[in-house]
Amino acid sequence: MLPYTATAIESFNKLVPLAPEERTQLTSLLRNRRNLRPRATLVERGNPQSNLLFILAGWVAEYRLLANGKRQILYIGLPGEVVAAQDLFYPSALLSIEALSPCVVASIDVSSLANEGPSLSKLRDALILGAVRRNAILQEWMISIGRRTGFQRVAALLIELTVRLRMRGLSSGNSTYCPLRQQDIADATGLTGPYVNQILKKMRRVGWLDIVNGCLVIKSEALLIKAAEFNADYLKFPRSEVALKSWTNRDPLSAQEKSVQQIG
Repeated sequence: MLPYTATAIESFNKLVPLAPEERTQLTSLLRNRRNLRPRATLVERGNPQSNLLFILAGWVAEYRLLANGKRQILYIGLPGEVVAAQDLFYPSALLSIEALSPCVVASIDVSSLANEGPSLSKLRDALILGAVRRNAILQEWMISIGRRTGFQRVAALLIELTVRLRMRGLSSGNSTYCPLRQQDIADATGLTGPYVNQILKKMRRVGWLDIVNGCLVIKSEALLIKAAEFNADYLKFPRSEVALKSWTNRDPLSAQEKSVQQIG
């Protein structure tokens, strides 16, 4: 297997179980890759986007830069995740994407997928589930920015990232790789850099966490979870197979749609 591919394959396998031949086929699709240095641009807003982008290694930020120079990060992509999929349905990219750390990114030209065989249905299902999970994450971020205090926002973000990494086997114990700068945290939580600095100092002072040389050390996870009112249920897929089977096998027209059509 190519370097860095295992994380992406296992991430897909957790969403939709893959047979050995499907793993092989997905591996072949991930051969076209590029390396990015930290803070390099992967996607620029406004440019046409025709590729599915798989993060094989590293962290990326999807963001919108406003006219006043302020940046809002709307998603942090981790190894094994797909980013910019929504841009395939628009004339140009809706968001810019920047590498937060050294990254390896594989790209798949969607026009080439038509001839890749039956395992494409599994790829489609995994992309659907990934989009559902991403939407749940965006909803949680919206709740944070709209109703949580600054302290809770930072705590919820750091706990969420830790949980997502653990689910991919990329973090164990209380220590996690974290390339985020204070301004990145500020741009993801709608706060200012100096305020985030104050929050992190308070968290260090009470002994809840520390960030040193790109390493996040959570010393009191239970207290952070309680303070942030964090619940990780939105990161799980307990009914994925049932939901997909119901969706893919459903009658294209629901009973309500049929009645409306008959009335028309």
